[in-house]
Amino acid sequence: MTDQAEIMARARELAIAHFKPSLVRERAFRNGAYDQGTDVTRFIPQAEAELIRDRQENTEVE
Repeated sequence: MTDQAEIMARARELAIAHFKPSLVRERAFRNGAYDQGTDVTRFIPQAEAELIRDRQENTEVE
């Protein structure tokens, strides 16, 4: 299973990429200010799927 901290970090990155660039908002995302809101939580399923897919690809290559 994928680590929750790793999933949340990826969800934050996806949220940052999704929204209009803003240094203040990017810092807030990176510091976890939006972790409980829909701006980040809606990206959790996508983040988890991407991390699992990446792990499977890395395992197959090795």
